[in-house]
Amino acid sequence: VDKDREEQATGRIPEGLGVFVDGMAIERSNWFYGGALDSHFYYSRLTNTVFVRDEAIAAKTAEEGRGERYRHPSIELNKVVPRGFPMNPQQLRKLRALAQTHRKSMTVRIEAYYLMREFQRISLNHFPAVRDRTMALVCTPEYDHIMPPLDLSSRHMNIAVMPTPEGYLRWKDRSGRPFFTLAGFDSEGVRHTFDLDQLAQNLLYFSRPGMQNSVLGIAMDNAYRIHWRTMLGHAITRGLAPAGRARGRFARLLALILARPGLYREAIAEYNAANPLAPFTPMSWTDIQLRPPHFEAAAAVNISDADVLRAMIANGLPPEWVDHAYTFGVVYLETHFFEANASIDLYRDIDDERHRRLDRYGEPPAIPQWDGWRTPTSDDLIRLHALIEREEAHKQVYMGKGLYYPIGMNPNRRDLWQRLDMHGPPPPPPMDHPSAALSSTASTPPLGQASTSLANADTEMRVDLASELERPPSA
Repeated sequence: VDKDREEQATGRIPEGLGVFVDGMAIERSNWFYGGALDSHFYYSRLTNTVFVRDEAIAAKTAEEGRGERYRHPSIELNKVVPRGFPMNPQQLRKLRALAQTHRKSMTVRIEAYYLMREFQRISLNHFPAVRDRTMALVCTPEYDHIMPPLDLSSRHMNIAVMPTPEGYLRWKDRSGRPFFTLAGFDSEGVRHTFDLDQLAQNLLYFSRPGMQNSVLGIAMDNAYRIHWRTMLGHAITRGLAPAGRARGRFARLLALILARPGLYREAIAEYNAANPLAPFTPMSWTDIQLRPPHFEAAAAVNISDADVLRAMIANGLPPEWVDHAYTFGVVYLETHFFEANASIDLYRDIDDERHRRLDRYGEPPAIPQWDGWRTPTSDDLIRLHALIEREEAHKQVYMGKGLYYPIGMNPNRRDLWQRLDMHGPPPPPPMDHPSAALSSTASTPPLGQASTSLANADTEMRVDLASELERPPSA
C-alpha cells in the first residue's frame, strides 16, 4: 500500500514547468509552452489532456469548433492516463504495460505507445532541474527501449496530420507554379530595427537553428521559445553592421564585444577622458535609430574591435542595452563551440577573457521588462507546424541539427555548455588588466576607417543580416 501511494504521488512541480488549475486541484500543465508538443498531437486547454491520432482531430473539432469538452472514448486509456500524458510514476508504468500487452486492442496499444514516446521526447528536451518525478523517471535507462506494437513502417502505425485552419496558408501563382505563403503574416521585412517581436517571428519561421540562414547568437529552446536578451543583441547587430563585404566581420566582432562584460563601458570611459568637451551621450528614446559606419571593400578584412566600439559610441548605444545583449554574445560563443570551426582557438581565447571579466565585473544585468523567453503565440504555432510539415515532406528536418536549448536552461552560463561537453573547461588564467580598445584618439584612426585587425579569424557570419530573411521556398 505504501509503495502504491508513493507511485501515485506526483511530487513537486518544479518552477518554470507550468501548472494547470482545475477548481481546487493544481497539476503539471501538459501544454509545455505549446511548441514542445509535436504537431501531430492535440492539447486540450479545457482539460489539460493530450490526444493523438484520430482522437486528436476529434478533440480539436469538438473543443475549437463547438466549444465542448472532449473525453477519450477508450475506457482503458482513460483509466490509465486520464490526461493522456502520465501524471505520476504509476500511470507511466501502466501506460507502458498498456502499450506492450497483447491482450488489449491494437488501436489502444498504438495510442498508448505514441503518448508515452511523445512524453519521453518532451521530458528529454527539458533541463533536468525542471522535470517532475514522472518526467525524470521516463528519462532513465528503464525506458530506453520501448518497442512499438507494430513495425513503424506499417500503415496501421500511421499518425494523423492535424489540419491547418483556414486563413493561415495561401497558395499564389508565381510564373505558372503554386507558391506557398503564410497568410496573415507580413513577410516583406521588419519595419523597425527594434521591432523585436516581428524579428522573432521571422526567425521562428525562416531562420531556426540548423537552417541554412540561421542567425548565430539567438537562443531558441526545444519549445521554440526565443530569449528576449538575444533578440536585442540580434537587433543591434542587424541595425549597426554596415552593408557590403564588411558586414560579416563587423557583426562577428560586435557579437564578441557583447560577450565580454565591461568592455563597452571601458571604451566609453576612455572616450570621455579623451573628449571632455563632447562626452558620450546615449541615444534618446524618442529617436531610436542606428547609423552603420562605412568601410571600403578593401579595408573590410582589417576591421577591428576598436572600429566597432567607435561605431557603438558614435551611435550613442546605451550601455544598459549592451549589458542586456550580453546573452547574445554568450550564445554566439556557445554556437561556435557546438559547431566545427576552424577559428576555435579565437573563441576559446574570447571565452577565457569573458571569465576574467565576469570575475571582475560580475554578470551584466538585464533590463527586467525585456528579460525572459518569448513564447510562440497560437498563431505562431499554427504557421510553424505548417512550415515544419512542409519541410518534413521535402526531407528537411532542422530540429537537432542546430543548437537548441533544453527547456528551462538559462543561456547565461558562466561555463559554456558546449565547451564543457566538447572542449573541456577553460583554464584559470591570471587576473590581468583588460586590454584598452580605445587607448587614445591619436593611436586609433577615425570612425569608419579600418585599422589593424585585433583578430585574424576571417570567417564570415552565416547570414547577411542586411538582406531580407528568406521567404518560404516554392513548391
